[in-house]
Amino acid sequence: MRLPALLAGVVTLLGDAAVPSALVALGLSLVRTDVADPVPARPVEVALSVLLKSCVQPAVCFLLARFVLDLHGAALFAAVLCSALPTAQNTFVFARAYGVDGRFPRDAVVASTAVSMVTLTVVAALLG
Repeated sequence: MRLPALLAGVVTLLGDAAVPSALVALGLSLVRTDVADPVPARPVEVALSVLLKSCVQPAVCFLLARFVLDLHGAALFAAVLCSALPTAQNTFVFARAYGVDGRFPRDAVVASTAVSMVTLTVVAALLG
C-alpha cells in the first residue's frame, strides 16, 4: 500500500527537513543569550565522553570486528569508520525535547565533531 501522492510529498518534505532543522537548533544553542550561563558544561565530563566516543569506541570496534566477527577489508573499514563518527546531533535534540539541560550534549557534539576530523583521518590511513 502506498501513500497518496500529496501525503507522500508532505512526508518526504518533512523527512528532508529533519537533519537541517536539527543542525540549525544545535547552531542556535551555541549562541549565549544569558551572560550568567556558564560557557562550558562540565568540561571534564565532556572531554571524557569525547575520548570514549572518538578513541576508545573505534579501538574496541576494531578488536571485536577483526578478532570476534573476523571482518576484513571493506567490511572492517566500514565498521570502524562508522564507530569513529562524531556524537550524533540527535543527542542534543532529544535532550532539548525532554527538557534536559542541553549544554552537555551540545558541547559533546561540537567537541567530538572537531576531534573526529583527526580520528577519521587516522582510521582511513590505517585501514583504508
